[in-house]
Amino acid sequence: MSLIRFFLPLFAFRLSFGGDGGSSSSSTSTSTTTNTQNIDKRQVVDTGSVGVSSDMSTVNVTATDHDAIAKSFDLAKTSSAATLDSVGKAVTFATDALKLANEGAKNVGTAYQTAQDSAQGLRFVVVGGVIAVAIFALRASGFKLKAA
Repeated sequence: MSLIRFFLPLFAFRLSFGGDGGSSSSSTSTSTTTNTQNIDKRQVVDTGSVGVSSDMSTVNVTATDHDAIAKSFDLAKTSSAATLDSVGKAVTFATDALKLANEGAKNVGTAYQTAQDSAQGLRFVVVGGVIAVAIFALRASGFKLKAA
């Protein structure tokens, strides 16, 4: 059937029957064209994203960061203040630690001096004890001192 449709226009001719020869003929041709477009309108979007699909429409999109930039500056200010506070506390702690270390060094020096003073005093006691033991030993042996 399709071959007939292909070759039919090649052999088409005009037929006219009767009339005075002044007749006219008209023909009407109708054509319908159907265009089908398959457009893939699937969208892949991630969490927090917006997908927009439109056919011959005006779409106005306003992008917003939902105050992310302003909040990041607030976070930076807060972090800076917290860091400064922490550094201040660390300096105070270090200063207190140095004071304690200085006091500890003074206490060690005082204890050392006290130990030296005690040792000096003990020398006199030890020497006195040795002399007393010597006198006792000499008397026990019957030794008598003669006055000169």
